[in-house]
Amino acid sequence: MFRLLRHFSMVSAVMVLLSAVLLAQAYHWDQTREHVALAEDGNRHIADSFTGTFWKNLLPMVSALGHAPPGERRNRGEVRALDIALRSMIGGQPILKIKIFDANGSILYSPQPGEIGQSDSANLLLRAALAGRISSVLAHKPHFEGFGDPVNDRWVVETYLPLRGQSGEIEAIFELYSDVTATRERLSESTLKATLLILACFLCLYLALVLVIRRADHVLRSQTRELEGSRESLREQKETLRHLLDAAGEGIVGFDGQARVTFINPAAIELIGCDADATIGRDAHALFHHSLSAAPHGVAECDIVKAVTEGKPGERRSGQFCRQDGGVFPVEYVVTPKGESGRASGAVMLFRDVSKVVEQERHLQRLAHFDSLTQLPNRLMLADRMRLAMAATRRSNGSLAICMLDLDGFKPINDTHGHKAGDQLLREVARRLLENIRAEDTAARLGGDEFALLLGGIETTHEYEVALQRILKAISSPYQVSGATVRVSASIGVTLFPNDGVDADVLLRHADQAMYKAKQSGKNCYALFDPSADQRRKANSTAIRKMASAIESGQFLLHYQPLVDCRRGRVRAAEALVRWNHPLMGLLAPGEFLPLIEHDDLIVQLGERTIADALAQIEAWRVTGLEMDVAVNISARQLHQRDFLDHLDRLLAPYPPETVRHLKLEIVETAALDDINAVADIVTACQRLGIRFSLDDFGTGYSSLIHLKRLAPAALKIDQTFIADMLDDSMDLAIVEGVVGMAQAFRCDIVAEGVESIDQILMLLELGCDNMQGFGLSRPLPPDSFQDWVRQFTPDPRWKLASTGRPNRAEFQLLLAEANHRHWVDRLIAYAEGDQGEPPPSTDHRACRFGEWYYGGGFKNFGGYKTFGDIEAQHTVLHELGIKLLAQARSGDTAAVHATVGDLILARDGLIDALRRVRGTVSQPRHLPTPP
Repeated sequence: MFRLLRHFSMVSAVMVLLSAVLLAQAYHWDQTREHVALAEDGNRHIADSFTGTFWKNLLPMVSALGHAPPGERRNRGEVRALDIALRSMIGGQPILKIKIFDANGSILYSPQPGEIGQSDSANLLLRAALAGRISSVLAHKPHFEGFGDPVNDRWVVETYLPLRGQSGEIEAIFELYSDVTATRERLSESTLKATLLILACFLCLYLALVLVIRRADHVLRSQTRELEGSRESLREQKETLRHLLDAAGEGIVGFDGQARVTFINPAAIELIGCDADATIGRDAHALFHHSLSAAPHGVAECDIVKAVTEGKPGERRSGQFCRQDGGVFPVEYVVTPKGESGRASGAVMLFRDVSKVVEQERHLQRLAHFDSLTQLPNRLMLADRMRLAMAATRRSNGSLAICMLDLDGFKPINDTHGHKAGDQLLREVARRLLENIRAEDTAARLGGDEFALLLGGIETTHEYEVALQRILKAISSPYQVSGATVRVSASIGVTLFPNDGVDADVLLRHADQAMYKAKQSGKNCYALFDPSADQRRKANSTAIRKMASAIESGQFLLHYQPLVDCRRGRVRAAEALVRWNHPLMGLLAPGEFLPLIEHDDLIVQLGERTIADALAQIEAWRVTGLEMDVAVNISARQLHQRDFLDHLDRLLAPYPPETVRHLKLEIVETAALDDINAVADIVTACQRLGIRFSLDDFGTGYSSLIHLKRLAPAALKIDQTFIADMLDDSMDLAIVEGVVGMAQAFRCDIVAEGVESIDQILMLLELGCDNMQGFGLSRPLPPDSFQDWVRQFTPDPRWKLASTGRPNRAEFQLLLAEANHRHWVDRLIAYAEGDQGEPPPSTDHRACRFGEWYYGGGFKNFGGYKTFGDIEAQHTVLHELGIKLLAQARSGDTAAVHATVGDLILARDGLIDALRRVRGTVSQPRHLPTPP
């Protein structure tokens, strides 16, 4: 191999010389053929020129010679004539000689007479010409005789040309000898030059190849030395790798293209518990997963098989491998394919036993997710359990109870008996919690004596209530700790998901808030968080901030509603009602914002601002000549402020007594009842300042005659809810009549709120209530509009229709009967017009409340009056209209319903007029006859 250069040099030298000779000879032959072809073309051209007139001139002579005997031809005159003609024809042409043959191959003419008559039929070129083909040959003539003197050493081209007659048959053959000696010499020279050039080129190529081979030889020698060194290094590395594989603590296994074991190191043999010989050739999946009762995947999904069949490298994974004894152990493994992606020729797997790591992780996991003292889930695990429980609750459409539990009385036990006893108590509490919840529920310790519970799958409130009562009972049972019997209880706060539909942290915070509520409620109980109240509180906080800004910017203003003495026809006072002139929502009534701040100190600020504005308005009206009392509402929070009187003095200080005496304060009955003694002292102090108090919304609180006596208000204001329904509800009418009587008994004014119709005004006047306010008289008005309204006020003449005193007992019965009658008609009309939430009233004229009274107590007390007896017919007609109205409503005849409603209202008013005539008759003093 390393003698390649020497062998190549010898062989290549011979090859170069041989190639040069062959190429030169090929060049020479090619040039010769070319010259012969050129000479043949020249000869053919000469022959072609013979075929014209010249040949026609020669043809007789040639024919004569052809008919002469061969031996006599050379002596005939035609020979001499042909010689002269041909010599003249070739003048200037390189033609050395011309022969003419007849069709049999016999020479008819030649410049050498001795050749005439001879036959040359054996000549192959002549035969080809006789067959009609032009033939040529290059020949060397050492001695040649032609038209001229004999010549020596000549290269000639012999061309045989067939000449045809008019019939197309060959009549003669021309043989022309062209001299190409000069051309041949030039050809030899060019051949020599080409040979030398080719030889030079081959020599250069040879030298280049020698250099390349020399370089290649050097490279090969160097690479051979390196290869021998690499082989030695590879042997050493292979030996080292074998020692490493044998000493490796991780299992290493090699596989072929069919995922069969080709190599396994001692560590892997020890881990899976089998012999090396028994594993070689085994299927990977069968070897490592064969005995798993619940295999993590099938053969197609096996990482080893996939790495071999698909050529995809696997990621480091965790799993379980089988030992040959049937046991399993946790491993970490990674499979790496050998070969290109998609065309793996095998794979290598590394794996290690991670049993200790898994056990350590489990231990750390338990420390991270479970309380070390009670072994209950800690806050971290509770968060995960909550996430799962909330997801399950969403799917089941049930409820999840999130509970926060705090032990009552744990700290004294911990302080008295020591921390060891406290820990023992906490463990026992944890045990009792687990015993009293379901397996799917969760009990967790958050720290100290605070626990959390998750109770899922709740369908009704009764379910979690029973569970919590059971837990409270279990927790409150006696404990034996450190040889002593101790007791604790639990306060539990509960919130329900998804009713309280927020995230886990907020749910725990809400449950914690409810737990403190349970502690405030006496402990050893549970309290439920109200999400709607919490949402309202958050919304209110934003609104309160806006209201505070509105107070500062003067957006709150006062409207005034007149309080009218309808019996005397005069305006007695005005009630100041606050309005919020909202920049976006316009003018807002008190009901739209006051409830938001009734438990906030902002209502105190607004109340003081209202008193200040009312005093300023009283003063402004006095300047214009209008002396008007103004009542201002005081909230319970403002009234119970410790410095209420000090703030009131500060507000009154800028004004004279004449202005102050026009200010009246109103407090709701429930505010006065919160602390009756404190309120009574405030009322007394205000009276010394010339300010009078009224009890607003009287009848809606826990009314007490003792409280009324203790407060001694200047006026009672009947709540508008009683006024609204008194014409239809005899109970409300009775309440109003009772409050009027009570006010007269305590010698205080009585005011009816919410009056909206003339009928209500007349009824109140009949009951003895003269002072009224409401939309039936006037809506609340801005200050300027109020002053104009007062100046233009004119009493309604109908007010004089009312009696002048309170009704007696008999008259009041008639008023109640009128109220019952109105209620029956209004309910019947409402039902006929579509309000069918309740059944219609009875259409039996004896079964309705008015009928029961009329044929019962009414007939007993008023039957002796003729006007009373006239009512029966009207009442009967009224019920007949009622029956007709219901029938029309059920048939859907709307037009008929409207017509009958009109008739029913006329009948109602007629019966009311009849009742009032009876009341007028009864009010006259006379002796009533004994009823029949």
